[in-house]
Amino acid sequence: MTTPEHTPSCAIDPKLHPLAQLRAAHGWSYQQLARLIAAHARRAGINMAAERQKIWRWEHRGVTPDRFTQGLLAELLGLDPQVIVTHRWPAWLPGPQQPACQQEIAELRRHLAEAEEQIAALSRPSTQRVMCRTAGPRGRR
Repeated sequence: MTTPEHTPSCAIDPKLHPLAQLRAAHGWSYQQLARLIAAHARRAGINMAAERQKIWRWEHRGVTPDRFTQGLLAELLGLDPQVIVTHRWPAWLPGPQQPACQQEIAELRRHLAEAEEQIAALSRPSTQRVMCRTAGPRGRR
């Protein structure tokens, strides 16, 4: 759901670090993003400090977040955490006008995976169907 405070802005400076663009698009301060990541870590059972300095260093000092933190950030953004394996930091971050689309794409991929599992389950041979075909008098199908 798009709310005014989460509506991406077209006026974001493209020269900014991708994370800075993403924060601007969501209206998050360094501290707000740090708190969101820390809260997501706590839900995963990990105690993590919410340090705004970390976010600043990622954007301004070229520091790369550890894989766990990148995975948390990907999940927070509604992305498949595998994206951090297939793309390097910060290339996997969605652009400022993409967050809602990326979340929708991730949701659609989950639905597709569920549908594929259901189709695979239906196409497996079932012993009940075989038994039903062989039951009854001979010669009749």
